[in-house]
Amino acid sequence: MKKSIVISIIFLILGISIGIYNAVDKFYKQKEEETKIISFFNSEINGIEPKELNKKNKYNYIAVLEIPSIDLKKGLVSKTDISNNVNENITILPESVMPDEEGYFILAAHSGTADISYFKNLNKLSLNDYIYVYYKNTKYIYKVNNFYEEEKGIITINNNSDKDKAIVLTTCKPITDDKQITYVAHLEGKSSY
Repeated sequence: MKKSIVISIIFLILGISIGIYNAVDKFYKQKEEETKIISFFNSEINGIEPKELNKKNKYNYIAVLEIPSIDLKKGLVSKTDISNNVNENITILPESVMPDEEGYFILAAHSGTADISYFKNLNKLSLNDYIYVYYKNTKYIYKVNNFYEEEKGIITINNNSDKDKAIVLTTCKPITDDKQITYVAHLEGKSSY
């Protein structure tokens, strides 16, 4: 009897310790991301190369994605950066153009519960929500006007001309292995920062 109580207490302490460790780890990762985003904005505003500011950081951001309605603010690395992949970051797909070009700025990320699941709340995005991209001293303002499910690995832009400027966000649909959800938001305006 005493042995089982001791074992239960040990497991309880272990569980609490793991919970505390995970919370502290998440806190420090959020602070690190905030520091990298601040470095990005400092480099944009002051004209300092990001590498000078980010010597201690793993990534050098070229842009920042912000979606206030789902509380997402995350830096983006260059399409040619080795870290531009869904297992490390929100990914700018190879066929994507950048926000200052005509066409579609296409981003993909994991959904789910892992630390790298940056689009875990993308399914909570609604029509008319705003998406902001900060790139080359310009804030691009997009408004969600369409979303749809499709087969995994296929991105179809519905009812839009190739001359549009839009952002396309895609991720796996929760609890499915073969479907993904894609959101399209058209450029509403832009401003300097």
